[in-house]
Amino acid sequence: ETGSPSSSPKAKKKGAFVVNTASCNGKSSKDLFSAVAAQLGWRERDLEARTSMSSSPGTRKQASIFCVMQTSELLERLPTMSRSSFISRYLGLPDLCDKGNFARMVMACQEVSDEEAWSFNPKTWVLPEQMDALLTTLQKSKKTFIVKPEGGAQGDGIFLIQGLR
Repeated sequence: ETGSPSSSPKAKKKGAFVVNTASCNGKSSKDLFSAVAAQLGWRERDLEARTSMSSSPGTRKQASIFCVMQTSELLERLPTMSRSSFISRYLGLPDLCDKGNFARMVMACQEVSDEEAWSFNPKTWVLPEQMDALLTTLQKSKKTFIVKPEGGAQGDGIFLIQGLR
C-alpha cells in the first residue's frame, strides 16, 4: 500500500540489515546477494567489518548478514560476529554440495533403498576410484555421457563423451 509507514524508504533504512558481501568471490554470488539486498531494502557493505561496526556501550548494534562462500571463511567470521548478526553459510554445506561427495552419498543411499527410489538419478561414476567400471561401460555402450569435473561450477569444464578411442 503506497504511503504506508512500512513502504517509505526511511522505514526500510531504519531497521534494515547490513549485508556484508566482502567474501563473495564465487561466480554470480555477489550479484545475487546484491540483488536480494536491494530488493529487500537492505544496505550492502563490500568491506570488511570495521571496529566502528561494533557498538559502544549503550548504543544499539545493527543486525548484519555476512555472506561467506567457503568453510574457512565461515570459521574466521564466527568468532567476530555479534549476537544480532547472521551468516549465509552453514558449516559443512560446501562439502555437501561438492559433486564427488554428493555422488558418493547418492550411491550409498542407492545401496540401501529400493531400486525405483533413485530411478530419476543418472548412472554416475566418481573418478578415479570407479575408472574401471566407467571404462567397461564405455566399451560396451554407444550412449553419450556427460562428464562434470569435480572442480567445475556453473557449466565450466563439462564435456560429452561417446565410447572410447
